Amino acid sequence: MLIQEGKFRLDDPVNKYIPELKIKTKSVMDTITIRDILSHTTGYVQHAFSNLVDDNVPMDQIIKAMNRYPLKDRVGKVYNYQNATFA
Repeated sequence: MLIQEGKFRLDDPVNKYIPELKIKTKSVMDTITIRDILSHTTGYVQHAFSNLVDDNVPMDQIIKAMNRYPLKDRVGKVYNYQNATFA
C-alpha cells in the first residue's frame, strides 16, 4: 500500500530513509534497498541483533550496533533471516 501511495519504492536505498545506518563499507550501504530488507538479503549474519529486538532495545541503539559490524555476504545475493533490519 505504501508503494502504491508513492511513499517509497522497493529499490530505494535504505540510507535515504535511515541516514544514521552506516555500514562499514559505504559502497555496500548504497546498494542495500528496501527490497533487500524485505527479502532478508542485506548481507548481515542470520539472526544477528535479534536479541536486541527481543529485549526491546531502542532502534537507535540497534542501529549503532549494526554500524559496528561488517556484512557477512554480498547484498542481494544470500538469504539470511534478519529480524533487526526488518524491524
